[in-house]
Amino acid sequence: MLSTCLMLLFFCRAKLEAFLLRSMEDGLVADGVIAQDISQASNFWRIREGISEASVKVGAVYKYDLSIPVEKLYDIVEEMRSRVGDTAEVLGYGHLGDGNLHLNILSSKYSDNILAQIEPFVYEWTAGHRGSISAEHGLGLMKAEKIHYSKSPEAVQLMASIKKLMDPNSILNPYKVLPQSALSPEQGS
Repeated sequence: MLSTCLMLLFFCRAKLEAFLLRSMEDGLVADGVIAQDISQASNFWRIREGISEASVKVGAVYKYDLSIPVEKLYDIVEEMRSRVGDTAEVLGYGHLGDGNLHLNILSSKYSDNILAQIEPFVYEWTAGHRGSISAEHGLGLMKAEKIHYSKSPEAVQLMASIKKLMDPNSILNPYKVLPQSALSPEQGS
C-alpha cells in the first residue's frame, strides 16, 4: 500500500497511476488499484490491518518482525517458502519505505518440525543480510535472548547500561527488552 494525502493525490494522480503501471510491468507488484475516495482508502486499510487477525484463524502463526535492506525484502519470504514446502504457508508484508517485514508462517497447529525449519534460519539469514530481528515491535519476551543475531555484545551492554540508568528498578517493560544475562546484577551497574 502506498498512502498519501488526498490533496497530493489530486495533484499527482497521473504520476501515481504511471508509478503503479511501471511497478506492475517491472514485476514489483502483481496487482494494484488507486483509491477513488476516502471511503475506499479506509476499506483498503481495514483489509491491511486485518491480515494479522485473519492469519490466526488458520491455526498456528510463527511471527517475525524483521528489518532488512529493501532490495532483499521479499527474498526471505521466497527462501522460507522453499524451506517449509507444503507444511506451512508463508506470508510476508510490511513497509517498503523502511525495510520492515512482517514474516508470518502459518500452519494448522504448532509443530517442532516447522519451528526447526524456521529457527535459527530466520535469525541467521537476517544477520547475514545486515538486518535486525526486531523492527517496529521490539524484541518481546520470546526474542530477547536472540538479540545477539543483530547486536554485538558491546551494543547489548550499552543498551543494558542505559536501561539500568533510566529504569533502575526494572519496572518498565520488564523482561521484554534485553536478555536477562545483560541485565543481571553481576554485569555491573
